[in-house]
Amino acid sequence: DPPGSIVLDDGFQHRRVHRDLDIVLVDAVHSGLDRGMLPSGPRREPRSALRR
Repeated sequence: DPPGSIVLDDGFQHRRVHRDLDIVLVDAVHSGLDRGMLPSGPRREPRSALRR
């Protein structure tokens, strides 16, 4: 039987991966969402990417 669910680390960045649901976890204490985008680490994407 095929798996019912697959969880991907960093799957949010891969737009070509088909999915039915995105779950994004953000560290409420050290989110960095008020700062600019960095090329690596927990702030890889701008805050606006959460609207996808």
